Amino acid sequence: MRKHRRSTTARRAKAGAALAAGLLVAAGLQFAASASEPDLKRSVADAAGNVASHPRTFGYGPGQELRFADAVVDEDGTRHIRFGRTYYGLPVIGGDLVVHQDRRGRMIRGSRAKGYSPVVPSLEPAVNASETAAAARAAATGIRKAVAEPLLAVWAVEGTPRLVWQTTVSGVGDHEQPAGLVVVTDAVTGGLIETYGAQHQARGEGRSAYTGKVPLDTTPRKGGFALVDPVRGHVTKDAGNMRPGRVNAGSGTVFTDADNRWGDGRTLSRDRATAAVDAHANTALTYDYFKKTFGRNGIRNDGRAPTVFVHVGKKWDNAAWDDDCFCMLTGDGDAARTPSR
Repeated sequence: MRKHRRSTTARRAKAGAALAAGLLVAAGLQFAASASEPDLKRSVADAAGNVASHPRTFGYGPGQELRFADAVVDEDGTRHIRFGRTYYGLPVIGGDLVVHQDRRGRMIRGSRAKGYSPVVPSLEPAVNASETAAAARAAATGIRKAVAEPLLAVWAVEGTPRLVWQTTVSGVGDHEQPAGLVVVTDAVTGGLIETYGAQHQARGEGRSAYTGKVPLDTTPRKGGFALVDPVRGHVTKDAGNMRPGRVNAGSGTVFTDADNRWGDGRTLSRDRATAAVDAHANTALTYDYFKKTFGRNGIRNDGRAPTVFVHVGKKWDNAAWDDDCFCMLTGDGDAARTPSR
């Protein structure tokens, strides 16, 4: 029996490692400059194996699959690998877990939510999707042209896990701005569990390298703000000087700030957020121009927003649009280069 258990654990670890490695390309990586991408791929694969080898620590078991979220590396080499998870294909709300590793990739400890277990008695809802959608639209007062999209999920934030409907209601507000509400209800009893806004907006102040102080539409996040425009939808990221040909939509790191004041206004700034100020603000201005002048909803008139990258390449004296990535790429230029005439 003991030999069989070890063999089963080994198979689970191998399967978990393969799963995590396969997800890296789609999800992208956040990593410190001192760590290479192959090293992190190995760390994520090892972390998936750690989860499979320590099921009690993470509440991991049959029917569950890991979904790689992000990886962060500290200056001392300590690594923190975060996963989401599904339970028989359903997303687990509150099912996030983190594997903490030393610089050699060995597991130090694990972290997970208080109500981490996703095991529920049944995956069949007693309340159907249409009833749920109607109730969610009724709860979303102040949202016009409302469309409700219920998603069956497992609620594992705290206490006993429950099968739930997570319904996103999308529409427009009083000024035609995008508006939304997420309504979480018990899929068995129909009782309300939680509601929260799907659209969060803050007004930040940017110090542009060229035009002085400019307003920025940002999104509040725990501990600060992110350069994510909740009105127009675009996201501004630091490409970390990655080569242009390697950049995809999952690359780089979203700019964040504690006080919603961005950049230092200098033309040759060492503050990496200064370039982001111009990129984020000008993308918003472009969207607004085409919306007001031509009635277009986004670049392709389909509502899709681009990902905007600054600090692409090293001394890359160029900018480019990548339609496959649906991204705008901007380099830092080369101050020593004499412009051609």
